[in-house]
Amino acid sequence: MDRMGYDYEGCHGEGRIMVFVGDLIDRGPDSISVVRLVRRLVEAKRAYCILGNHELNVLLGKANSGSKWLYGEKESLIRDKKDRHTLQALADEATRCEILDFLQNLPIVLERSDVRVVHAAWDDAAVDKLRSSKLRTVLDAYYFYKSEVDNMITSLLKTSTARAERDRLLAKWTPTGAEGLGPNQRYGPVSEDELYIQCGELMHQNENPVNVVLSGFEEVSPSPFFAGGKERTLRRKRWWNHYPSDSPLVVFGHYWRKASHTESNSEDVHLFGLDESGKVSCQPFSLLYTSERYVNAACVDYSIGRRYIERAEGKISGETGTALGALRLPEKVLYLHDRPPCDLRGVPGQGVTIDNGGHVLEPTS
Repeated sequence: MDRMGYDYEGCHGEGRIMVFVGDLIDRGPDSISVVRLVRRLVEAKRAYCILGNHELNVLLGKANSGSKWLYGEKESLIRDKKDRHTLQALADEATRCEILDFLQNLPIVLERSDVRVVHAAWDDAAVDKLRSSKLRTVLDAYYFYKSEVDNMITSLLKTSTARAERDRLLAKWTPTGAEGLGPNQRYGPVSEDELYIQCGELMHQNENPVNVVLSGFEEVSPSPFFAGGKERTLRRKRWWNHYPSDSPLVVFGHYWRKASHTESNSEDVHLFGLDESGKVSCQPFSLLYTSERYVNAACVDYSIGRRYIERAEGKISGETGTALGALRLPEKVLYLHDRPPCDLRGVPGQGVTIDNGGHVLEPTS
């Protein structure tokens, strides 16, 4: 806040307003204070905040990795140090009610003529569904569309062509790099029951508009991988590759990209690191782009939630590419808390580093 010209009360000399893109909780030592800070700024009308998937999970009562603090319980957030509790502020019942009351009233997207803000994925069809529905809360919407998808899955299993329809859906959500492989060839033997389960998981993720905007689209992974405490066969999809070029700028978080020029060490390397041809697909200090075109989209999540792992492993802060990021609009200047600001208006993938006065210093790539 200080680097971008805000004081402790959230006031800015130019009257600017902050926007938080969700996932306020579950990482770091004090989720309670983070929520209280953002709530204070929102109530003072000096900030907006949208829901992230972590907020949705606690509203749904899901005790996922990192959320036990909300229930007053200790846990370890370090995969290899399960016997060592991570230092976290723990909530009592009154604090839990206070936090949930604030979160349940947050919007899930923000939009004006020149910019859109979403936690994970902007999809016109999903947003239109939510916008046109008369459902009052995010939980109402979540359960309504979950029931709708449950009925779709039940209907699928009752049809005489259930297997063919299942394989059609799996093929639809299989990435280009895995096309031509049969379902059982992707990563070893897979039972028929497992394939139906996988198809159901994809339907719940990609057909429920609440899940789409808060945690993005998913697709079949060409190989299994470990993330979030378990082995996974589905991975996140680069939805922005298909974002219409004439649409307003969309700003989002969620994806834990790295503040380094080569992101090949990222867990989700296929998102921002190496593409199928082995080339770096997106430099970190730029708007997103593909090999064919510029994409009017910016991911501002630079894995700051991983800082607690760096500290636990005795590493220097930022050593693994973590940073706290913010995008200033309409200037399109990216601020990272421990690096010079970067102007994203340059050639896609070739932003320029600028000083605090807006003067160009050097190319960033």
